[in-house]
Amino acid sequence: MISNYFKIALRNLKRNFTFSLINILGLTMGLAITSLIALYVSHELSYDQYHKDADQIYRLYSKMSFSGYQMSGPGIKSPMGPFLKESFPKVLEQTRISNDFQRTNLLIGENTFEEKILFADASYFKMFNHKLIAGDLENALKNPFDMVLTTTMAQKLFGSQNPIGKTIEDNNGNIYQVTAVLQELPTNSYLQFKILCSLSSMDDINIPGNINNWGDQNVKDVITYVKLAKGYQSEELEAEFPRIIRTYQKLPEGAELEISLMPLTSIYLFYEKGKLDRIYLFSVIGLFVLLIACINYMNLNTANSLKRFKEIGVRKVMGAFKRQLTNQLLFESIFISFISLIIALTLAEILLPLFNNLMEKNLSFDYLKNWPLSLGFIGLAIVSGILAGSYPAFYLSSFQPVSALKGKFVFGSKHAFFRNALVILQFAITIFLLSCTGIILKQIRYTNEADLGFDKENLIMIELNQKNRGVYKDRFERGKAINKNLTFLKTEVDKIPELKYCSKANSFPFGGLMLERFNFEEKKENELVVTYHVDENYINLLNFDIIEGRNFDSKNSLEGNNVIVNETLVKKMNWKNPIGQTFTSNEDKSLKFKVIGVVRNFHMNSFHERIFPAMLRFQEEVKYYGSIGIKVSSNNIQKVIMQLDKLNKKLDMNWELNYTFMQDKIEKEYMNEYRTGKMFINFTILAIIIAAMGLYGLTLFQSKLKTKEIGIRKVFGANINNVVLLLSKNFLKLILIAALIGIPAAYLYMDKWLQSFVFQVENRWTVFVAAFFLAIFIAILTILYQALKLAKANPVDSLRYE
Repeated sequence: MISNYFKIALRNLKRNFTFSLINILGLTMGLAITSLIALYVSHELSYDQYHKDADQIYRLYSKMSFSGYQMSGPGIKSPMGPFLKESFPKVLEQTRISNDFQRTNLLIGENTFEEKILFADASYFKMFNHKLIAGDLENALKNPFDMVLTTTMAQKLFGSQNPIGKTIEDNNGNIYQVTAVLQELPTNSYLQFKILCSLSSMDDINIPGNINNWGDQNVKDVITYVKLAKGYQSEELEAEFPRIIRTYQKLPEGAELEISLMPLTSIYLFYEKGKLDRIYLFSVIGLFVLLIACINYMNLNTANSLKRFKEIGVRKVMGAFKRQLTNQLLFESIFISFISLIIALTLAEILLPLFNNLMEKNLSFDYLKNWPLSLGFIGLAIVSGILAGSYPAFYLSSFQPVSALKGKFVFGSKHAFFRNALVILQFAITIFLLSCTGIILKQIRYTNEADLGFDKENLIMIELNQKNRGVYKDRFERGKAINKNLTFLKTEVDKIPELKYCSKANSFPFGGLMLERFNFEEKKENELVVTYHVDENYINLLNFDIIEGRNFDSKNSLEGNNVIVNETLVKKMNWKNPIGQTFTSNEDKSLKFKVIGVVRNFHMNSFHERIFPAMLRFQEEVKYYGSIGIKVSSNNIQKVIMQLDKLNKKLDMNWELNYTFMQDKIEKEYMNEYRTGKMFINFTILAIIIAAMGLYGLTLFQSKLKTKEIGIRKVFGANINNVVLLLSKNFLKLILIAALIGIPAAYLYMDKWLQSFVFQVENRWTVFVAAFFLAIFIAILTILYQALKLAKANPVDSLRYE
């Protein structure tokens, strides 16, 4: 039976080559995109699942609120982890990891390697599972300066030599000993490192902050993981945190701290904003594209069904049951689906490098290793085949043999309703994708072209970064080093002839925010204000608009107590005449500031964030500055970059300068939106192509049904326009209905997507109108070829049809 089905399927493929080719092409495109999305989604959902007892491991997460601001993140005071293990028996294990990497120069013989080191407790390998290549994991991080390497790092540092027991010296004279070598960490691990050292090393290399003393005001923040006993609910431990905070943690005045537990397997999806939303989005789009491809298959098979009525009739006369005919037609559909799957996976392999580049991933189709996904692809082909072939199969097998043999068939209202529903669904999805793409692109364009309150063109940010934090004994020694290097850097940068402006500051827009508390007469409680420590060139460099008052004057000896504020701070304080207003520092009550100017609001961060109350404080002492901004003319950028590269080599070996264009920094803030926009464009184009193919098939079907009618109309004087209108008016009605479904769905989804932006694009309605008319244009363009072909045909031939 199966062999007979197979022969018939091959025969029909050959006989109806054009239709079969379009069917295979449509399903191939749908399956290729769905395969790529399935690979991406399965990888994203698998993060940290490979660890033993992953469902019992949690990371501590803190959220601090004060004066209307919120700061959240995984940083927890370092004594918390050991305290929890000692105080709560159901906390089976804890481990702490430094909350960032330390950049260090490692010296091996005459070679110097600049690497990033992560620090972890000795208990790290009791909680997390990594494949050991060499050494002993049980004692790998037991002593200060114990070091664990991955295979690639071991080969980089020691070549083919056995690294176990080898020592490495850093540029501060600290000696590390290699105790273990690990296999490279899986790509689906949220925590990535090449070099892991014992956490106890941090005190010995004088990194500022104490590790184990609750009472030290500089007690270090670390990332803390705990492993709970089975059956012990995380909510039970979370209920203890308020008491622990009240008893042990020192908080700033008026601050509130909450600590929660985040499951290990949820960190990647929930901690990094937008990950889970992107998975939902791509999953829905993949389903939509595949659904359009299946609808396309149904429509084309329905259009081609006229050629198979006599075949079905003969088979029924010869004794074939309806179930057998249905199975045969479903087999043909599944057979075509498997052919499409093979081609689709080949196409997906070709497109994978482009997909990886767009998504910044390193995915691969490892069919044997990732067998659940491989089985999923096979299941996808079967489901797609059944879904795409179900209607044609049940539809064709339902005809009476006498009617089929005579070619007398009637397409009732039920069949017409179903075909129309398919067209509506296709174009509703297409209009949805068109609308979403338009809104995303319009929001991206808005973020690029909107007035930020400052001039971002040809603006270069130069940051002075410390390579090794363990060099300086305390913050005062570090401050001297900053002073020395920034003074040298500013002096050298000022010599570059291509510069228009040069300014020093603790930060620039789209950089870090420094929050300070001040006492205002208008408010009972102290207020947090974003503070920029700047020089006299800051406002000219960024081209801020001073709407009241004046700029700083470096020749004025009292300028250090004068500040310039933004409109948001003026509004919050309800100052009708802001110039001359005074307020004091919360830390030093004798330090009184006077407002000498007001600048128009400027964006400090992306459009996802609101504009905070801010002030610019004139500060001459270089130790408070962290970066330098320079403005250059557009035709001299390359010369300036060459000068900066030369300056980098003249700095103290413990420091380096990194320069970034403000435009690039801003674009980086919207990288997720750019990726989403690109993906929507690609998927929408594909959906349009597949939908147009389906519409072409249904137009072909309608034209065959109306061949005699069109011939009669032409005999009575109908012209080309009348014929085009005859074939297209029903489809235009269907597209109108599709728009009534697709546009509200897109509006609701995009309204939710835009909620992450404080500043949103206006006049969104134009996108929905454009999507509707574009869908109509695509439909008319698709119908036009077949309509013109029929309109130009000889009416005599049309009347002789069948």
